[in-house]
Amino acid sequence: MCNAPSHVRFAPNSDRESGLPQKVMSALPPKADMCDANRQVCFGPIDDICRVRYNTSKHMESRQLAVREMEPGPPFDVKRTEGRLMKLYYAVGSSSLTPHIVLIEAGLQFEGIKVDEHSKVIEGGGDYRAINPLGFVPALCLDDNTVITEVAAIVQYIADKAPAKKLAPPNGTVERVKMQSWLSFLSSEMHKGGFSPLFYKGMPEEGKEIFRRRLIARFSHLDRHLGEHEYLMGKDFSVADVHLFVISNWASHVAFDLAPYPIVASYRKRIAQRRAVRAAMTTEGLVVPSSP
Repeated sequence: MCNAPSHVRFAPNSDRESGLPQKVMSALPPKADMCDANRQVCFGPIDDICRVRYNTSKHMESRQLAVREMEPGPPFDVKRTEGRLMKLYYAVGSSSLTPHIVLIEAGLQFEGIKVDEHSKVIEGGGDYRAINPLGFVPALCLDDNTVITEVAAIVQYIADKAPAKKLAPPNGTVERVKMQSWLSFLSSEMHKGGFSPLFYKGMPEEGKEIFRRRLIARFSHLDRHLGEHEYLMGKDFSVADVHLFVISNWASHVAFDLAPYPIVASYRKRIAQRRAVRAAMTTEGLVVPSSP
């Protein structure tokens, strides 16, 4: 879908006090183990992601991908951690965009490692099935080599690592359970039970129509809910909103019209303007939705 850089390391601003921004660093050598493999591009401070321009990858020779200037706002706070960085294995524009955005929202250090969704080859070399035997993205490899899969699990782990960002209600609360309910709804009813079959080349048109009708019912429900609430959880933005935004991005790829759902469309535009959303999408080479 795109040729965006695949191995992106987000580093803290060690020169914050001096006011000297870090520059794009040279390629790093690959490591022996899979979770450390194929580091290629290292960005400077996370608060400069939305302003840095880079042309270090081969594809930049014909087309420079520039991170757009974002609206003014406070810089992302990057949580400094000991040891190796977490690695996010992702395929461009897939559900793995959700944890990609959430990691930036949380201000956590990580490396983004691109995977070919069809061949399961990690760009730069390696078989992704050595990370996740099923070959699905995303996977989050922690600094101790623990691997977490499934979007709902990964984004809650990230949110709990940065509680001050309030990307999820505290564990053990009814509000947390409500958010988990939304995450389950999005994964089962919207992703697997709605959009996924529309991507299957072998699916007959009659079968696809069944899933389109299911999506109509579900988007109608979301349009009503968001007509009464600013976000899925009410007044508070959460990781569930990121997941809905990412899943609803697929509508244009399967000719599913979102025009009958104006409230969902307006909500999507608001989410798209978040700096973390724009930074992650630009890094993956995706088209960032225009301002409302």
